[in-house]
Amino acid sequence: MGEVYLAQQRRPKRKVAVKVLRGPRSRQLRRRFVGEWQALARLNHPNVAALYEVGVGSDSPELDHDGPYVAMEWVDGPPLTVRCDRDRIDLTARLRIFLDVCRGVSHAHEKGILHCDLKPGNILLPQLEGRYVPKIVDFGISRALDGSLDGGREKPGGLVIGSPPYISPEAAIGGDDEHSLDVRTDVYALGLVLYELIAGVLPFDLEGMGLLSALRHIIESETTEPADRFAGLKAEERDAIAAARSTSADRLKKRLRGDLDAIVRKATARDPRRRYSSPSALADDIARYLDRRPVDAKPHTPAYVIRRFAQRHAPGMAAAGLVFLALVGGFVGRSMEAARAQRALAESEQIRMFLLDLFENADPERAAGSALTVDELLQQGTERLRTDLHDLPRVRAELLQTIGTVSTKLDQLGAAEEAIREALEIRRQLFAEDHPEVLASRNELGVILRRLGRFEEAETLLAAVLDVRRRDPNVDLESLARAHSNLGNVYFSQRRYAEAETRHREALRLRTERNQTEDTSETRNNVAISASNLGVMLRMQHKHAQAREPLLQAVDIFRRENLTLLGSALNNLGLVEQYLPTWRRAEGLFREATQVLEQSLGSSHSRALRSRRNLIFSFLDQLRIEEALEESRLALNLAESSEDQLSRARVWETVGVAQHQAGQMAAAAESHRRCVDLASAIGGPGHPVARKCLGQRAFSKAAAGDRAAALADLEELMELEGAAASEYAESSIYKTYFELGQFEEAASHIERYRELTGGRNDGFALSYLARARQGQGEIDEARRLFEQAMHFMQRRYGPDHPQALRLTETLATLSGATDPAPSAPAS
Repeated sequence: MGEVYLAQQRRPKRKVAVKVLRGPRSRQLRRRFVGEWQALARLNHPNVAALYEVGVGSDSPELDHDGPYVAMEWVDGPPLTVRCDRDRIDLTARLRIFLDVCRGVSHAHEKGILHCDLKPGNILLPQLEGRYVPKIVDFGISRALDGSLDGGREKPGGLVIGSPPYISPEAAIGGDDEHSLDVRTDVYALGLVLYELIAGVLPFDLEGMGLLSALRHIIESETTEPADRFAGLKAEERDAIAAARSTSADRLKKRLRGDLDAIVRKATARDPRRRYSSPSALADDIARYLDRRPVDAKPHTPAYVIRRFAQRHAPGMAAAGLVFLALVGGFVGRSMEAARAQRALAESEQIRMFLLDLFENADPERAAGSALTVDELLQQGTERLRTDLHDLPRVRAELLQTIGTVSTKLDQLGAAEEAIREALEIRRQLFAEDHPEVLASRNELGVILRRLGRFEEAETLLAAVLDVRRRDPNVDLESLARAHSNLGNVYFSQRRYAEAETRHREALRLRTERNQTEDTSETRNNVAISASNLGVMLRMQHKHAQAREPLLQAVDIFRRENLTLLGSALNNLGLVEQYLPTWRRAEGLFREATQVLEQSLGSSHSRALRSRRNLIFSFLDQLRIEEALEESRLALNLAESSEDQLSRARVWETVGVAQHQAGQMAAAAESHRRCVDLASAIGGPGHPVARKCLGQRAFSKAAAGDRAAALADLEELMELEGAAASEYAESSIYKTYFELGQFEEAASHIERYRELTGGRNDGFALSYLARARQGQGEIDEARRLFEQAMHFMQRRYGPDHPQALRLTETLATLSGATDPAPSAPAS
């Protein structure tokens, strides 16, 4: 129909897309062209390419010059599916992007415009301000729902409207009835776009077919469900499609099966009356799916509604249900073994009735909109146990223990502590202090107290549990190893890394001994957990060379036993490698860790985002700034769909550091502001991440020349930190003073920072101190300090690391340096 050019508009100065008619222009073609810009003139939506200007041109259709044109928003982005595959966007993020597409199409319908040619090529996906914003383009064959467009008044008989294979059956039929097409025609095309977006293929294989055969197939066939179509592909095709969605083929097939199958089936039904009534209805069902609510595309049977309720509150509800069911079976089993079958049946019936009554309130169908949340359910269970089952104290204690354990998994630590303390009190009345059930409650309470930050109480409890385990001649090795490990975790939280190392070494020895005699998947997995813990303890003491061996052992085992924990082990190994002469290996480890964690947990999970952040810092450490910025934009987009607010804050922190090193100081300060706001919303302005980002914001503002704002942030940081400022605060303070030219203050805080870190980051600290002395005109002292920094970097990384090379170059040119305002090193 026409050609599209990238053009430069003079006033206002901007790039635009200009569409012009090509070849001989008939009256009909001109009418259709005019109809397109009339359609676009009605639309004003962030997900529809904007119309800027229209030129009608000459009235003579024979003229090849001075023709009609439309100047539109230039969309700098590839087609929807191409961009999603290239950036390996996961399924959840793809669905959220698709919701925006539906909103754009709905806006067109509200303005009386039917697009009629929706396909990935007409839905472009640029990145704007760090997020994906789909843009619908090409309304060249659009039709007016009210028949008001000039271009829509003429439609030759038999004209097929649309582009196979995205054309709807009613559009494929053609004919003279212009009322045969309505909003459900666009719904059908949206359904096929959704199909390809999630499954990587289309339902129909039209390759090799002529146009008439393809249209006949579309008219006569129902679409195959995405899961079945995907399952029928070759293994290498499935793997490639899944990898583009940051998951595995098996996981993708499971995600497609069920609700997504039903949504696509309803959107692409051959009969328009069976489809969604509008793009908004389709979007609403996808939103319900993302919220784990029952979708309209499936019958709302009680079993389905309750299952979705449980999934919506996973893992709490699932964990509670499974543990409660196991609990009932466990009581019956123990009692049967003791030849008390009748009593066992009576106990299990009381438990069954208790649980049924409790969960009845959580049934969405019965609750009529007032269903209990999992937290409320567990709280109600705890309250009812204070009055119920008093004739079965052991049962009450076991149920309270279970509620406490599940509450811990849900991070409801206050409720968990309350339930476990009550279980412990009951068990102490029934058994001696060294009874296994008393020890189980004491152990769980210690774990909870550690997570609550009450380390001394946790240490007292867990040290006592370990002491009892050690004195028990019949103790099983795993129980003893777990006691060592739990106490080691308390020492880790107290930063008593040497003592933590001792406990985790012993846990590893015990688990290795057990594995030598039993050698099961569980025992191997436990060995890897202890090896990983030991590696982390050594890393925290900066014994990086020693930390490599246990972390390599953990990685080797987790590759075979536990993909989720593999990601964390790879990440920890990368953090070790980047501080050794083998630093080049770190990037590959962070990339693999990110891929593994995204496949097992999702791209927006906190652990996956943490690995991606480590990859960004690896780039920055190597002065690969552009790669760090590109990876930062991707991380930011993924973090938008994360429910973990602290993870989002840390991603903004990372983005700000990358922007600062790229010289984008205003953008860096804004990113750090977002980090401060997010972290403060979690734990107030004193939250450690909020304070860290506040210091980095001061540094960026100082580098941008905003002296007053930088000093104001610095003053606030010092007030929050108090007299005993952390190493992170001292780092930001000395860097900010350096940027402000207050070199003596910078030098004072650099020395304080070196004291806090024990000299482990002397390469960067000495670089700043050298430049501060250079700024004071002390060139000989600056040269001496630069030499120290260079030797430090060479010892740690080797002479070919970018940071070591930068210091070597600085030292080589320093002899002639007279610059009183030196530039800051990367850090």
